[in-house]
Amino acid sequence: RDIIRDFRHFKQGLKPMLSGEKPTILEQPPSFKKLISIINSIAVSSAECERGFSAMNLIMSPLRSSLYISTVCDLLRIRLLGPPVARYNPERHVKTWLAKGHHSALDTKSKQRGQKTYNEDSIALWELFS
Repeated sequence: RDIIRDFRHFKQGLKPMLSGEKPTILEQPPSFKKLISIINSIAVSSAECERGFSAMNLIMSPLRSSLYISTVCDLLRIRLLGPPVARYNPERHVKTWLAKGHHSALDTKSKQRGQKTYNEDSIALWELFS
């Protein structure tokens, strides 16, 4: 209601200018800021939407069809709004990851992968096929 009232008042101030009188400086009412921000958020073209569908098709390939919706949303947000790979600095995120108790790739406390031993017959057979 404030916006409508302010718009009517603003329009009354425009009438003398439209009839050819000397222009006066009209100030925008404070409620116009909200209206202008709403108008500026309306998409003028569908290019951004098309870009989003294209990115989603790349993310949700037949090989990755079992992704959760939340994961797809996160990947789309990164793809559409995130920085290019060359400008991304992961250091802050890695520190957060490690602070939560996750292991580093260089952590010596992690379990060592066991070395599997193979018998001589298997090795000889594999050498025939290579």
